[in-house]
Amino acid sequence: MNNGKTRKCPHCSAVYDDSLASCPNCLSANPREMKSLFWALFPVFLSVIIFFIYNWTKMELVIDTVKNKGRAPVADVEMQEIPVRPMSELSYLSKDEILKRRVNFVSASKIFGDLDYKPNPAVFQIEDSLPWISAPELVKHGVNNNPNIGKGVSCHSLPINNPELLLNVSVLDYGDSRDSKYASDADYFIPKKVLWVKKENRIKVYFDLAEFLKHNPQYPKTQIDINLAGINARDFGYNWVKCVKQENVFFKTKYNNISQTPYELKDYIHKGFACKLKSGCNNHSPYQEQLDMIISKPAYLMFCLWKNKPLTNFSKPDIIYEMFFE
Repeated sequence: MNNGKTRKCPHCSAVYDDSLASCPNCLSANPREMKSLFWALFPVFLSVIIFFIYNWTKMELVIDTVKNKGRAPVADVEMQEIPVRPMSELSYLSKDEILKRRVNFVSASKIFGDLDYKPNPAVFQIEDSLPWISAPELVKHGVNNNPNIGKGVSCHSLPINNPELLLNVSVLDYGDSRDSKYASDADYFIPKKVLWVKKENRIKVYFDLAEFLKHNPQYPKTQIDINLAGINARDFGYNWVKCVKQENVFFKTKYNNISQTPYELKDYIHKGFACKLKSGCNNHSPYQEQLDMIISKPAYLMFCLWKNKPLTNFSKPDIIYEMFFE
């Protein structure tokens, strides 16, 4: 109905009845009608934008969880430093005494202290009153023909004393490969710093590789062999692991390693004969070639760990574990 009022179209300059929703000449919408429609739909637009931003943020967190490149955490992330305990002597102690220590260490942990923890019997198959392989003897003289292999701090005490080290670097036997004068505490690969990023459920472990090279001038700087042990990971039920990122790291087995597909950890401590003593000793088993690697300085590794076998390589991890060799 013509109300006597007209409007000039801003697009084609045609004059038309103001009651019409659009210009009959070019069909451009009436600005006043569009303005009303905009404000009517504004809450819908705002809801869609908020929904998109929220879900995009969640997706970004999942992507960063799997493909994070070791960037420094944002300022509002809660981060705590975890004290690193030294090695201790375990030789000839009873199983009960060792596991009691273990329970106390877990109870004091900032990460795992709230758990209703009991040592996993499949992991700790240790026996009473046996020697444990000595870290200083291992790096100085090795196990072959070494009657003192059980004397001194035990190499396997590192993960027992530090439950936060879900994956630790095994102390390697250098006895047959170098002069004992090069041996030092740097050979133990005890982390210099451990951080817990609670908001991201991430453990960051830092090693002083420069100190190792300082004490081992004869060691090839681009071929430092290391082997990882997952005693703590398996004890806490993180049975599956995959390396999702590595820098300056080469796995010894090209197609059968933890960077290819999620791997089920098999670590445990039991009475074995790795110490070469007739009595046997409590030692870590089994050898897992999937965890063998060669690193150079600086090196970086990022692992996703799951309690149950992940459906895909990119399933959300139960915890993230990073290792920095500086």
